[in-house]
Amino acid sequence: MDNKGYFFCGIGGSGMSALAEYLIKSNVTVYGSDRSFDNAGNVIIKEKLSNLGIKLFPQDGSGITDFNGTLVISSAIENSIPDVAKAIEKGLNIIKRSDLLAEIFHTHRVKIAIGGTSGKTTVTAMVGHIMRKAGLEPTIINGGNMLNLLKDNPELIGNSLKGNKNFCVIEADESDGSIEKYLPSISVINNISLDHKPISELHPLFQHFAGKADIGTVLNIDCTETSLLKEHCHKAVTVSLKDRKADIYLQKRQQDTYGISYSLEQQEFKLQTYGEHNVYNAGVAIATASLLDIPPLKAAEYLSDFAGTERRFQIIGTNNKNITVIDDFAHNPEKISATLTTLAGHEGRIVALYQPHGFAPTRLAKNELITALGGNLRKDDILIMPEIFFAGGTATKDISSNDILEEVSRVYGNDCYFFENRSDIISFLSKHAIPNDTIIIMGARDNSLSDFANEIYKSLSCKG
Repeated sequence: MDNKGYFFCGIGGSGMSALAEYLIKSNVTVYGSDRSFDNAGNVIIKEKLSNLGIKLFPQDGSGITDFNGTLVISSAIENSIPDVAKAIEKGLNIIKRSDLLAEIFHTHRVKIAIGGTSGKTTVTAMVGHIMRKAGLEPTIINGGNMLNLLKDNPELIGNSLKGNKNFCVIEADESDGSIEKYLPSISVINNISLDHKPISELHPLFQHFAGKADIGTVLNIDCTETSLLKEHCHKAVTVSLKDRKADIYLQKRQQDTYGISYSLEQQEFKLQTYGEHNVYNAGVAIATASLLDIPPLKAAEYLSDFAGTERRFQIIGTNNKNITVIDDFAHNPEKISATLTTLAGHEGRIVALYQPHGFAPTRLAKNELITALGGNLRKDDILIMPEIFFAGGTATKDISSNDILEEVSRVYGNDCYFFENRSDIISFLSKHAIPNDTIIIMGARDNSLSDFANEIYKSLSCKG
């Protein structure tokens, strides 16, 4: 650790704020800046960071002037940003967020890394929840806010917890290849599907990740790509909803207003979260716990009061016309399909609002996104898309949300609406939302989407 402290450029991001909170709780000096703070956004995170004792600066290089520690950047940060340019000019040590995470991770005795294209944040939260209930006092560093943790510690941001040096569980990201940096005792791979990289690049990354774990590797064998990794593991613990021979075999039962039920070893359990994908998430979390000598049935019992994570099918509210607004992190084809499938039994219309999270990932997965959106919407459902989210920097803007909408409309026949300005969507919904609609806001990277979901709900509630 740098005894001169750390400066986080982009500290408001979920991954960055988690590390900043862990360090300040470890009595390390922490500073930071964030473009969203300068634009009066991400207010709650800014306030919590300040209350934790983190000194915040504008993202104009001024915070680096008298700073002589280490600058922490994410993979999305470019050298042209004033803080980075100033740090380069001063010759400061500059490291990626993933390098700092790896350094923290490797100081613990038992290291648990949660991987997979989808479900990482929820599984990390589930494993952390089970371990906390079992009294193991783990360190948890996640990519999203954990609702049980926030309930117990409302002053925290909610995406990290400093525990003891015996156990650490982290969300391990494959999108930038940083999953290669972690040396886990336990590797967890829930699924492998198209997201930021093609399957041909993802498979060798996960194969290496699976083979590194010296205690064991948890695999969801209902995912074809994941099941192929079994032969590369030191010890594999398998999870399935289809194969009774799996080490952890669950059966999905029934979804209702309050969550989804499943059976394990012929005993019934209930999750407060929704969708078959969350039964898979629970299965891999239970399997992970088994490698820590927590009996599967006890782990399943612990999950009965797991409240979920923010922006993972988080219900904002239902107004007096039974119009429900849901905030969800779904952003790749698999996650979008899982979210829309969860809503398939809803009697009213689904009004799906999807904001793509970058030009490169949208370009890579264009056809799959069209299928995930159009193929999972019913005839009367509506699709709304604002323009692709642009976080700044350099990007080739040769694709638009409207390109996806036109194909969904042509192939699947749904009513599709494109808005260059997101603010116009609220006016549109105020005029066109009808009783029993479920409006779901999907997208990643843009921290203002949760505020937007709340604005939509407020506008519809005011409408009455």
